[in-house]
Amino acid sequence: MKFIQSFWSKPIKDTMVWADSDYLFITWILSSLRLHEKYNRVQLITDAKGKYIFNDILQLPYYSIKEDLDNLDDKLSQIWTWGKLLSYSLQQEPFIHVDGDVIISKVYSFEKERLIAQHKEKEFSHNEALYMLLKNKNYEIPAILSVENAKQVCEYNMGIVGGSEFSFFQEMYAIAKSIIDKNLHRLSATKDIKEITAFNTIVEQNLFCNLAKNKHIKVSTLFKDGYIKDDYVGLVNFRKTNSPDYIHPVGYLKKNPYFGERITGLLFCEKSALLDKYLANRSEILKTLDIGSTRSLTVRRRSDAEEVFNGIRRIVLNNGYPLYNRELYLYKLNPYVDLRINPSGEWLVDVPSLLSTPTCIKFVTYKIGVLRGLVKIIIQEFHDTTFSFEQVKKMFGYNLTAEEERKIFIAIQQLKNMNIIEFIGGCRKALNE
Repeated sequence: MKFIQSFWSKPIKDTMVWADSDYLFITWILSSLRLHEKYNRVQLITDAKGKYIFNDILQLPYYSIKEDLDNLDDKLSQIWTWGKLLSYSLQQEPFIHVDGDVIISKVYSFEKERLIAQHKEKEFSHNEALYMLLKNKNYEIPAILSVENAKQVCEYNMGIVGGSEFSFFQEMYAIAKSIIDKNLHRLSATKDIKEITAFNTIVEQNLFCNLAKNKHIKVSTLFKDGYIKDDYVGLVNFRKTNSPDYIHPVGYLKKNPYFGERITGLLFCEKSALLDKYLANRSEILKTLDIGSTRSLTVRRRSDAEEVFNGIRRIVLNNGYPLYNRELYLYKLNPYVDLRINPSGEWLVDVPSLLSTPTCIKFVTYKIGVLRGLVKIIIQEFHDTTFSFEQVKKMFGYNLTAEEERKIFIAIQQLKNMNIIEFIGGCRKALNE
């Protein structure tokens, strides 16, 4: 089975949804590396700018790079799926297309499936809402996509997509082009990102589902029906492991810098040289696409920038160890975090980002909500010393239930995952044993 990825540079500037544009490229780098590691030969379909970034600058291990997207019409740049749709249609053999925000850490068997997709989305409320948005704005919705009731809207998430039925995608492309041609004047007149998202979703994921149904072709999926809920958190399951088998931060999840930092942490721990290469060439890459780096992250120039840079990298490495026995570990407050309360009364913590350099520190801001009590205790009681779960537990009282203790440990784990605290090692009890 042939593996491909596609990158069309034209929509990037106006359709950036990541909390910081750096996360887009960090995720893409890790996605490419993992695909190469698991499936060896991966082809990139892109344009001249994409080739310059991923081949000339970053030197990612694609065995072949084709510039088939170079001549796509600028007028279609709001339709970010257009580059993908064309890439699917160009295939003349069984293939799997993997989005650049999908990170695969295990080998999946792709051999005999006529069509394959990531997962099915039936009765997902936001898909229903997006369909109704287009209908209410008088978009021309062809019979193949039309439903009497919005609850009948069915889609397949296409984080991965493909199969042996490659001619299916040529027909899908032709139908999608017809839908786009009939609605381009409406789409060109709007700047509403929700409306644009709705159209992209319908013309790719909804069309794929309905065309497969009309042609009576079974669609195999990586995840069984119902496993992925409409909040998609099952695709970014960092709570149970530092490196999930499959990562795909869909839509709104990209706006949360927590997931961008976790993915950056994976790249740093596995291939720090590639993270450094990206950071060294960040300005050139962003200039090539005419986009800025900072969005929700805060940039600060500090006299101790090099110390902070080295410190956050040490903390991320230490925090990469999975923890199982809550009684046997020691932690320490990250000395570079800042706790504050905004004008709305929300508790915020500013944490140095792995996107920092020795001369310029980027900070991620987290709303800590229910964690604020724990953070306050740690700062007040253990601001310059190590502490254990047992010591934190005592701050909440001596008659805690097993469930209350479990919640405190989970909260400590989350603070570790956010790099607000640092894992130091085994406590004295563990060392003595």
